Amino acid sequence: SSNTYAQEINNCTIIHGLAGVGKTELAKLVFNDERIKEAFPQRAWVYLRQNCDEKDICRGIISVIEQRRCKLEILESIYQHLKKVLTSRCLIVLDNLWNSSLERLQGILGRNVSILVTSRKAIQLNTRKAIMFPLEPLSDKLSFDLVKKVASSYFREGDIPEIALDEIVAKCRGV
Repeated sequence: SSNTYAQEINNCTIIHGLAGVGKTELAKLVFNDERIKEAFPQRAWVYLRQNCDEKDICRGIISVIEQRRCKLEILESIYQHLKKVLTSRCLIVLDNLWNSSLERLQGILGRNVSILVTSRKAIQLNTRKAIMFPLEPLSDKLSFDLVKKVASSYFREGDIPEIALDEIVAKCRGV
């Protein structure tokens, strides 16, 4: 890449799938795992709104790590400050990413940073270090079993007709 920021490449895992399929829940399990906490002394969870840009993402990371709002406006200043606050191995979760403005950010963050992204779409990056993890909806059988198990904690066995469970499963469409 001719981009000067692409010299250092870090790991990036992208979990993508339909809304409601469990991308954020899976990311929370990873983020809160004790082994992850040990491996990454710094961790930042950044929830992204739909039309955020590179500045918003970087300011969000800085704000979480410093535990105060980042007010920087100039992108180069934001990048410099971001490098300064990332003092050790860091896991950054970008929850609900809509655009693919990660390549330059990956180069800025350096080798000690791993990024975990949740997104409704498969984001293509020009790096071999990115891992795509599609999260598929549940099958009808798994959905039925799950709905039945949840319903059984509220109702006695046989009180819910299977036709009602089938209707619920059909409406949920695997999510």
